[in-house]
Amino acid sequence: MVNLHLLKLQLTITDYIVAKRIRNSSDPTPYLNQLPAYTIARCPYCLAAISERLDTYSVQGWSRSYGKSVYHPYAVLNHCEHFTLVEPFFHFHGIWPDEAKGMFGPEKPHVIGTLLESGKCLAVIHALPVCRIENDTFVPRYTLFMISYFSEQPENAYDTVINFNRRYTDEPYTPFPFAEPPYDAPQWWDLCYWGSQKLLFWLDSNDPDLPLKSGDCNSFPYGNIEGRRFSHGFPYPLPKSYDFKR
Repeated sequence: MVNLHLLKLQLTITDYIVAKRIRNSSDPTPYLNQLPAYTIARCPYCLAAISERLDTYSVQGWSRSYGKSVYHPYAVLNHCEHFTLVEPFFHFHGIWPDEAKGMFGPEKPHVIGTLLESGKCLAVIHALPVCRIENDTFVPRYTLFMISYFSEQPENAYDTVINFNRRYTDEPYTPFPFAEPPYDAPQWWDLCYWGSQKLLFWLDSNDPDLPLKSGDCNSFPYGNIEGRRFSHGFPYPLPKSYDFKR
């Protein structure tokens, strides 16, 4: 578990349950406004703090986003002009998330290599703990990794990902703005490599101001993340006896 000191728990269990009920209404704003605000990234171009409200109380209600926000588009507090997209990755640390419903990406985070290799984007990774409710207590059990992308031409970079995905699908709808690593591009999984190339930055969680950092593998804090490398949906179709750590 990383960055435990950044976790914000502002609601009681009772208040949280009530807030979740409000979320099911036609207007989710009252619920979203009760969620804690987090800095999720800092722009490598203008150094603006990118902030959103996130539900770090539980994975209930989470699913794979559509790229323009981590949790909900109405929960965005500040995105700069260079912000292009953000991809969340949930790591469940071998725990069966009974409360999770929806589609989730891989546990092991990866970059969208086509954006970094082409020089169209710079990326920033950050991580926050996410809780589950156990015995009427919020207990941090999961990790939310977030990789945000920034570009001097964000619309062009966003379209690059969409067009990249269209080459891998025959579906008529516009695919997610995320690109799964091709089999012939294993380097997309190698976060340490991208960090050493100063194409992937991170936030220094030891500094209250969360400044942007870059450097070699020795200083990069997210170089040894392991976990499932495929997207998955919950409720999961496999029995609980299945090795969830694969």
